[in-house]
Amino acid sequence: MITAGLSPKLQAYQGMNQMVEFGEGDRLAETKLGESFEVSLGENPTTGFRWKMLADGEPVCRLVADQFQPGVKPGEPGVHRWQFQAAQAGAAEIRMILQRPWAKTTEPAKCFSLRVRVKP
Repeated sequence: MITAGLSPKLQAYQGMNQMVEFGEGDRLAETKLGESFEVSLGENPTTGFRWKMLADGEPVCRLVADQFQPGVKPGEPGVHRWQFQAAQAGAAEIRMILQRPWAKTTEPAKCFSLRVRVKP
């Protein structure tokens, strides 16, 4: 399983023992056909900021779950998690922006991009 995300420093966990840290630059994750991976990003919907998916990696990756886990206290940031499955060999990109839905003409507060390479 690969896990990408966790603000402010983005991290990916590959397997149970290997950790790969993502900086602010290019992010690349490699996985095998049929394996699952998760992208987890901090989100605080009470402020209006939500992650919007611009590219979901189809057809190489398939989105299988999309859930938000709220913080413990009211108004506290939580974690938004998207689970993907490697559906076919090839390369794909997953892109998201953090933005208030009503502020479409302003620059996003944050951008996230992950290139995924699926091996047979």
